Amino acid sequence: MRLESILLPVCLLFSVFFKHSEAECDISGHTFICTNEEQKSIIYQYNLKNTEEGNINITAIEILNSSLPAIGDFLNSLEDEVTRNVREIKLNHCDIRNISENAFSNFEALEVLDLNNDEIESIHFLKSIPKSLREIHMKSNKIREVPDIFSQLENLQIVDFSNCSIENLDFTVFKNNLKLNLVNASHNNIKSSVSGEYLKNIKCVDLSHNELSKYDNIPSYCLDFSATNMTGYQWYNISAKNTTVFIDTFFYSGNQHLRLTALNKMNDTLPIEIQYLNISNFQGKIPSDLDLQKIKVRRELILKDSKILSLEKSSFDFKPLFFDEGTNALFDLSSCSISNVSPLYFEKYNLGTLNLCHNKFKSLGSSVFRDAYIIKLDLCNSTIETIDKQAFERLHTHTLNLSFNSIDELEFLRSIGDIHVLDLSHNALKTIPSGTFFNLNNMKSLDLSYNLIDVIGENSFHHNKVEIIFVNNNKLESIETGTFKDIPNLREVYLQKNPISIIEANAFEYLPNLRLIQLGNTEISVIQPHAFTNLQSLRTLYMNDNRLVNLPAQIFLNVPNLEQLDLSGNSLEVIDGLKGLNLETLRLTVNDRFHYDEFHMPTLKYIYIVDSNPQNIRNTRLYNLEKLYIISSPIAAEQPQSSSDGYSRMKQLDVFSNIKVIPQGYEITCSPQSVCFRRIYD
Repeated sequence: MRLESILLPVCLLFSVFFKHSEAECDISGHTFICTNEEQKSIIYQYNLKNTEEGNINITAIEILNSSLPAIGDFLNSLEDEVTRNVREIKLNHCDIRNISENAFSNFEALEVLDLNNDEIESIHFLKSIPKSLREIHMKSNKIREVPDIFSQLENLQIVDFSNCSIENLDFTVFKNNLKLNLVNASHNNIKSSVSGEYLKNIKCVDLSHNELSKYDNIPSYCLDFSATNMTGYQWYNISAKNTTVFIDTFFYSGNQHLRLTALNKMNDTLPIEIQYLNISNFQGKIPSDLDLQKIKVRRELILKDSKILSLEKSSFDFKPLFFDEGTNALFDLSSCSISNVSPLYFEKYNLGTLNLCHNKFKSLGSSVFRDAYIIKLDLCNSTIETIDKQAFERLHTHTLNLSFNSIDELEFLRSIGDIHVLDLSHNALKTIPSGTFFNLNNMKSLDLSYNLIDVIGENSFHHNKVEIIFVNNNKLESIETGTFKDIPNLREVYLQKNPISIIEANAFEYLPNLRLIQLGNTEISVIQPHAFTNLQSLRTLYMNDNRLVNLPAQIFLNVPNLEQLDLSGNSLEVIDGLKGLNLETLRLTVNDRFHYDEFHMPTLKYIYIVDSNPQNIRNTRLYNLEKLYIISSPIAAEQPQSSSDGYSRMKQLDVFSNIKVIPQGYEITCSPQSVCFRRIYD
């Protein structure tokens, strides 16, 4: 814990430590001295802040990794100003064993007591702790019992006795602590106990990693019984006024049996409503070892890493555990080795998220998700090879994730009722036939990346509402006429890392909202005239790291708003196709045969010359250029010592350590990562 980050900037910090001594100790000046043969001392530094009256306000004491002798003597040696104002005491790894009952009685402002990782066996000293205390941290000690000594601590919020040696814990000792948020008794030796009263004052109890076989009626809305020997849990003696038991969080991972019941004082069984139920890594058999009758889950049911193998309504139906509508609950069945789902199993489910990733389906049969309303359906990485045409019949979903499978055809898409986001990345798709997505009228995002696609049929996305398409990392060799045509809502298309060699005429046509095209790291050598036509909204185009030599005239037709163009990583000789563009940023790589009659771009503000000799760009008229970046392009000492008339407004020249002589009229502004020059104004 960093005191400086959570406390006021006023602290008393002990930072140099000493070995165990039976001698009496005292504080002298800024040193805590134990008078033995070999003086050992704790030196503490003040970080002081005086009030208007000149009083010292000290808020924390910390001693770490010390063999602290006579803890009582040390505390009694502190000045009155310290004991009155200290809010936090942290004594960790100090070999503390015995603490007198009145050791902390004078610390009237104490809020946090941290005695973690010591050797304490008895906690009777807590009886005299001032009522200001909010947190007790005593994990990794040798405490065996927790007596009834907390009644005066009316502000207590957190109690941590984890990883001690506690064998029994009766929660009625906390019945007067009405603000208690957490009791952590995990990693102990607790075997069993019964709390006769049903209390509601403790928000969370952690009893995980104990030897529990029975522990009923714990007064809490948040319970953790993970990794225990329990077979279930029961609430009883509940007031007759309660018709339902409400539990916020119930953790039960790593166990073999679970049966949850709630009884009122008349022994009537009550329904239980749980916000978050975590039964992950369940070791028992379903359904024989899992009894969840009268249970309703409102937010999350986690069963991941359990051994379910097959989902069949005849053996176990999870649907009754969820509300019919309105909760958007998450149901996590990931990594359960499920290989079979019976038809209609998820019929009419109403969920926020259904996670079936990392299973072993191989195939999905007919009508598995018929008429289901699932906002996000995850089937990623589940070895799926085939999907029945009716598997998603009338499924209503926002997001369908089928990534990291072995799917090679998409006939099943024709039966889906509604979808907005479709992820088919990392599959085995080879072709996208025309009309594949025709019925997905509301789809906005489509990910086909990392497949084996070499053909996209004409009008595959025709009149679709799709806004973002990922087809990167496939086997496409060309972008043919009509591939991306009449997709009115398309905003971004990603085609990088395909072996594309040619962009045909009208490949991108009548796309009024298209703002970004990514064609970098392909093998483009030919771009036909009118390849980019009527793209009024296009702002950014990446064609970096290709095989372009010539950009002929008229490849851009009616593209008035293109601002950023990346042509770096090519070997350009002719860029006539850039005439008439209103670029603001240009990344460019040219060879020694580069020819441009007049490099005139009045709107250009930023230009990156990459792997090129800047001398090859002549007759420039870039009157609005603000920054010139010369990257991996060594500039010899004989370069001009002043800027050309063509760069009359340039404010910064960034040459990334390529230059040897500072141009006249500029000064160095950034180094050593790069070398930048800024114009010096008179």
